Amino acid sequence: MTLTLEHHDSPYIRCMGFLYLRYSCEPQYVWNWIRPYLYDQELVTVQNHGQEGTIGDFVRSLFGDLDYYGTRLPRLPVNIERDLKVKLLQAERNEERAKKHINTKGRIEYFKKLGSSVRALYEDDDNPLTWYDAVVDRVLTTDPDSGVAFVRPKFVVTFPEYGNTETVTLGEIDIPGGSDDGLTGFDNRGNPSRMERGHGRHRGDDRGHGTGGGGGGRQYDDRRQGYGREQALMEEVLRRERAEASTSNRRNYGTRPSTTKEMFSHTRDDRKRSS
Repeated sequence: MTLTLEHHDSPYIRCMGFLYLRYSCEPQYVWNWIRPYLYDQELVTVQNHGQEGTIGDFVRSLFGDLDYYGTRLPRLPVNIERDLKVKLLQAERNEERAKKHINTKGRIEYFKKLGSSVRALYEDDDNPLTWYDAVVDRVLTTDPDSGVAFVRPKFVVTFPEYGNTETVTLGEIDIPGGSDDGLTGFDNRGNPSRMERGHGRHRGDDRGHGTGGGGGGRQYDDRRQGYGREQALMEEVLRRERAEASTSNRRNYGTRPSTTKEMFSHTRDDRKRSS
């Protein structure tokens, strides 16, 4: 499956792979398959005389909607579908953050300094997606396995309070406080300005994270922050669903229903064409 999704000969082979996933993949495994490709920049034109888009556009549309150019796609279980929409919305915000970093003077250079203090997103089976204090250990510009250059750098970061190391994308990293209170400035040395000392997680606390460590107030606050973020995203997903349903209803109300005579006329025409 991976060979098809990452095929180098043609983007259409890749699109066929994603269509196969959409129809046949077990719903609970969908996210892990599509996550790396949500903002893939390879260009593709899916419809004749249609507008050129990217593989990422295709993937987000395919798994975020039930309509595929007039074909009704199979529906995912409601709980999985909404969870997927929440994750797609989080990915959308990560992409917006990455673009903001690119357009903010000095931001990328700061992230590329080894040892820079940052905040990074992390989640596991026991903890929701949350911002944690981290330190940049390495900058990755190429895929370690294939040697293919990344469009944007990735970062290997360590979470000092917990000791675990993760690789994060440009949209999953931020300056200390930047994700919450809008700190975006840099001083003459290239460090984030107005950085609040002691902001966020306290490195002196020896709390376990995902390793069976002993709970405590700090860990409780982190989980509460994560659950609050999930709830806000879910509320936005539900709001979009209501708006879409309202638009669909208005569209249907504006369409005149077919009369009985017209319905029988269409039936006779179909029979003539088939004979």
